[in-house]
Amino acid sequence: MNLSGIKQKILFFPRNRFVGALLFFLLLVLEALIISCHITPQNTRSDTLTDSISIDKSKFPFDLSAPDRIFYLPDDLYEISGITMIDSFHIACIQDENGIIFIFDTTSRKITGKFSFAKDGDYEDIVIVNKIFYVLESNGHLFQVENPGEKGQSIRSYQTQLGPKNDCEGLCYDSLTKSLLIACKGHPFLDKDKTGKHKRAIYRFDLAKKEMIKDPFLIIHVNEIEKNENLDTYGRFSYDLASALDPDGNIVFQPSGIAIQPVTGYLFVLAHVGKTLLILDRDGQLLAMMTLSMSLFAQPEGICFTKAGDMFISNEGAGGKATILLFKNKIPR
Repeated sequence: MNLSGIKQKILFFPRNRFVGALLFFLLLVLEALIISCHITPQNTRSDTLTDSISIDKSKFPFDLSAPDRIFYLPDDLYEISGITMIDSFHIACIQDENGIIFIFDTTSRKITGKFSFAKDGDYEDIVIVNKIFYVLESNGHLFQVENPGEKGQSIRSYQTQLGPKNDCEGLCYDSLTKSLLIACKGHPFLDKDKTGKHKRAIYRFDLAKKEMIKDPFLIIHVNEIEKNENLDTYGRFSYDLASALDPDGNIVFQPSGIAIQPVTGYLFVLAHVGKTLLILDRDGQLLAMMTLSMSLFAQPEGICFTKAGDMFISNEGAGGKATILLFKNKIPR
């Protein structure tokens, strides 16, 4: 949330200098709270894992409090923003500043390959489909990268009609529709003037036609998430205050990653803002909402699955080491 413009207006708008100074001071305090706490649920809930929505825990395949392995990443991936499985031992990663695909070897725990595909930008997620990489930029651009690092390397880009206001963050492959799913953490609609408060959208990009379907594939209702948050009085006040200053009210839940669990077929939507992992069915019904521990999930940004259903979640460094956490699927095929 950028308050600099509001502060400048306050300095010039009130005719009463005392009122202007008071408002300016209050905004400084608010900005300090936002910077230090980000005014998200992670700061108003205990450091535990919960699921507020009814779900049979015996069927939930992961113990999010106990990762099976933790991979500490080199500095090149401090701002890791997206991951996808290449094979059983290699994960393709991107970070949100450089147009580079990194190959991370889970056996040696080292980067074993780097492939440039574009100039510096704001890259948010990556997925591989039939040996072809697709990289999502926050402004809605999709990059298609074939044979990276080889003589036959081919790079194409597509505009999805989504833009900076939509703030695209998550990307995954849906084998049932043969399309890419794109999760937006910002405005949920293509029409910028259409109200989008309390909604998040997932769009579908048809790989055969190489075009985006204009209507959202799914709409996530943030109100449904918010009412299941176990907030204290301060947390509720923080939400209400920040939402009042944000026209899209997008401080409760902002998707940062998306993936389909191959065993269940459920859609997993990861959120850094909100420190939450949602589990949805294909109709968008909210099956479970898991609160992520701050100690393990410093800044969760990427999510992907193996064919066996094991889950990887990546975290930006956020003052420490960036990590990839492995959670083994506890329910066999």
